[in-house]
Amino acid sequence: MNVRGLCFHRWGLSLRLGILCFLLLAGVLAPLSATSVRADATQPDLRAGERFTLLLVGLDRRQPNENSRSDVIMLLSIERRTRSLSLLSIPRDLWVNIPNYGWYRINAAYFFGEVYEANGGELARKTVESVFGVPVHAVAAVDFTGFTALVNAFGGVDLTVAKTLVDNLYPTLDYGYTRIVIPAGPQHMDGETALIYARTRHPDNDFKRMGRQQNLITSARSGLFSDEMIVIFPLLLERFNEIIETDLTVAEQLVLLRDLYLLSDVPINARVIEPPLVYDYVTEGGAQVLLPNWELVRPLLGEMFGNTE
Repeated sequence: MNVRGLCFHRWGLSLRLGILCFLLLAGVLAPLSATSVRADATQPDLRAGERFTLLLVGLDRRQPNENSRSDVIMLLSIERRTRSLSLLSIPRDLWVNIPNYGWYRINAAYFFGEVYEANGGELARKTVESVFGVPVHAVAAVDFTGFTALVNAFGGVDLTVAKTLVDNLYPTLDYGYTRIVIPAGPQHMDGETALIYARTRHPDNDFKRMGRQQNLITSARSGLFSDEMIVIFPLLLERFNEIIETDLTVAEQLVLLRDLYLLSDVPINARVIEPPLVYDYVTEGGAQVLLPNWELVRPLLGEMFGNTE
């Protein structure tokens, strides 16, 4: 390595260590000044490493300012004290009682909140809490355009595609259809390809699609703390807040980044609510939906999130 290269390497290493120290220090100091906008939610003590559960929502919004339902519904739970990470995918067709609205598919909660309460995320949070008895402390939602931009901001994502995916009726953003093919094997995906990978369901079904969405998250996490990513963390955090609709305070974001770093060697317990945890049901109105098999779902919730109501 020449002198110039050695200096750059040392500068990059120093910057990397500096940012890591900043995250660790922020994890101690930030919660002291954090003020949650969720006054009705009991917030955990992040400094003590208590469990923090985040609702991740993927919106089917194709055009700006379009009211949307949630195509992706996940719970990401982080508990530094016990060194555990859990990721649970909830099917969008689950038939549930949405507070103050009645029985609908769970993906309608965000839509009702957005249209009638000007806060889709909060009604989605309350619905998940009510249905599953799991305390949800914050929400992060992203639409198709934001997801694409977020993946591109991270420089893409490296993952392995289990089998070749062929969809002759992939829905485009202008409400048309096209044919897509994603080969099996290791792939480096940009934002546009990652969105297709996460959305396509005709090659199999919704449950397999939820598994692919989890694969994206776990694969992206593995590259989150690489040298290349760490040195641009401040820019990524700024971009995150431009793209994502969230009620996470900046303080909470810093603490969660710290905890994800400290737990970067911990495997994610990723699960999907799929048969036999759910079963097909036809409503009186003729809608084909899913009902939970609570005898199987409740033990899973206890395993992943600790005590539930």
